[in-house]
Amino acid sequence: MRLRDIGFYTGFAKASPMGISPDRKRAAFVITRADPVTNLYCQALVVLALDRAGQPRLLDTGGEYIPASTEIRGNQTITGAPAVISPKWSPDGQWLAYLKRTGGVTGAWLVRTDGSASRTLLSLASDIEDLAWTTDGTSIVFMTATSLEREKTRIAAAAKDGFLYDDHLVPLDGATPLPAAPTTRDYYAVKLGSGEISIASPSEQALLDGSVANGRPRNALKFVRGPAGAIAWTERRKPDHLMSIADLWVRSADGTSLRCPDVNCQGQLRGIEDLWWFGKDLVFLKREGWGYSQLTLYRWNPGRAPIRELVTDDLLMGCTPVGSKLLCTREGAAQPRELVTINPQSGKVTRIYDPNPGFAAFRRGRVQRLHWRNQYGFESFGDLILPPGYKPGDKIPLIVVQYISRGFLRGGVGDEYPIYLFAERGFAVLSVQSPPFFYESLPDQGWKRWEDAEAENVKGWRDRWSHLSTVIEGVKLVVARGIADPNRIGITGLSDGATTVQFGLVNAPGFFTAASVSTCCMDETSTAIYGGTAWYNELRSFGYPSLTQADPAFWRGFSIAANAKQINVPLLMQVAGHEFILALETYARLKDAKQPVEMFVFPDEYHIKSQPAHRLAIYQRNVRWFEYWLKNERSSEPGLAAQYARWDQLRATAYSAPKGP
Repeated sequence: MRLRDIGFYTGFAKASPMGISPDRKRAAFVITRADPVTNLYCQALVVLALDRAGQPRLLDTGGEYIPASTEIRGNQTITGAPAVISPKWSPDGQWLAYLKRTGGVTGAWLVRTDGSASRTLLSLASDIEDLAWTTDGTSIVFMTATSLEREKTRIAAAAKDGFLYDDHLVPLDGATPLPAAPTTRDYYAVKLGSGEISIASPSEQALLDGSVANGRPRNALKFVRGPAGAIAWTERRKPDHLMSIADLWVRSADGTSLRCPDVNCQGQLRGIEDLWWFGKDLVFLKREGWGYSQLTLYRWNPGRAPIRELVTDDLLMGCTPVGSKLLCTREGAAQPRELVTINPQSGKVTRIYDPNPGFAAFRRGRVQRLHWRNQYGFESFGDLILPPGYKPGDKIPLIVVQYISRGFLRGGVGDEYPIYLFAERGFAVLSVQSPPFFYESLPDQGWKRWEDAEAENVKGWRDRWSHLSTVIEGVKLVVARGIADPNRIGITGLSDGATTVQFGLVNAPGFFTAASVSTCCMDETSTAIYGGTAWYNELRSFGYPSLTQADPAFWRGFSIAANAKQINVPLLMQVAGHEFILALETYARLKDAKQPVEMFVFPDEYHIKSQPAHRLAIYQRNVRWFEYWLKNERSSEPGLAAQYARWDQLRATAYSAPKGP
């Protein structure tokens, strides 16, 4: 819980949390550390010298968690995931500007790089989302979604007349409509001397808005400027086709364009992740290997074949050039996030800063990367973590954690299932990476967006079978090695991982012995009603039946509620306050069928739970849940008598415990 993170921990963010000084010799970033006692985060803005070993220098502290906002089904939505904070250096290297949230509003702060001063630059009624210095250092350009604030004001004013129930009112989120999306961004500049705010000029706006960047091709996916006016970018051969191959292009200052003809320069849905210029060489990072499990760094001198300089199972994020090297954050399966440099000429990786040097001293389970195929032939992979001191031949309970197994093995997506703590308590853990979408195995049918292809996934629940078979085949592999006890298999999940749990409990009876989910569930009436009209209409477009169609067979293949009498697997639900209503149908039907189910609701939480006290409680309860159901063990900690009395009652009134495969 108390690991120090460079930025906030998230397995999704690709933006860099680092700001590099103009002389390319220092990096600024925010270190965060969860404190479950105060239920807050300790945050510090620091600067690290890159040319010598040492600890970063603290410049500023304080601030609140900044939640990211995203557009989902026409609404501006809080998911609970953190925003990425990237400090920005003044052109003279004397000041840093960065986002800091106080009093529930995200503002802009100025900090002297020698640590002598820290002050608020801007605190407006609406959140500031990003900022940048002008080239002369006299002003700061900032971006804010003032249209979002206007929409919130309009919603508040409409309350007195009652809210029209439409796509913007999502019952699972509450009784107030969500702001309509897309949200337009407004760009301003503030003069540092006078504090005068003006509308940003086009050139100033371009400092923050990549879509208006000079020379960026209209259909570019990735884009970078190089030396002497050269540019590089990736572009789909058919720009409006989801499945089209994307190529790597360069264009010199004289306008001559060249496509890299090598297959290593190409990609489809999982292609080149980022690219940078180093002199005449273009360096790019690409996902490759079994099931796209590895990252590969290539160096390409246009006109020659690209050279593979580095292949790694580690997760590299937020890379940025510093002199002749790349500075990246790196996570390994057993290594929390750290800073490294990579020499693009040799692929050599050098650790620059480890914010958690004491973590290496902890006793940890051994990690092994496993490869297998699911029932559709998709290359699948995951990481097996065995308890410290595990003796070959011992059959022990296994817990499945989903659904991303890249980078540090912390707690699965959402970070609610503490992998190394499970291993410490005597469990084997299989951290499973989800397979590609099923439609990726089909010929391109001209889909423009993933939503257009989703109907192919829903037919016969093929995508859900693909995900479930990836889990099942991985578990069978561990069972076949004589490690996992097939009668003691636990499964966990959030979001798409929770959907795999749901599908598995329905379609693989007897395979799983206990389960825990962080979100729940998709059932006929709850999805159509509590998910709101926008989600209902979207599902209808994917091939889900309408409420008036009443297709019991469809839902019997997927819904826990529709199969409540047959599902006698102990199920723990630890759900967010902004989503728990979606779990009520499943919970009520399981309780009515006298099945072993328990639900906890965490107030003021969203899809990704962020409050440290809640996350600690979730960690602890998940450990105790699986110890009880898979090992028949009870914690000796005080204050748990009522909990175990409830679980004993669940066991006594439920059907006989299921047997494994």
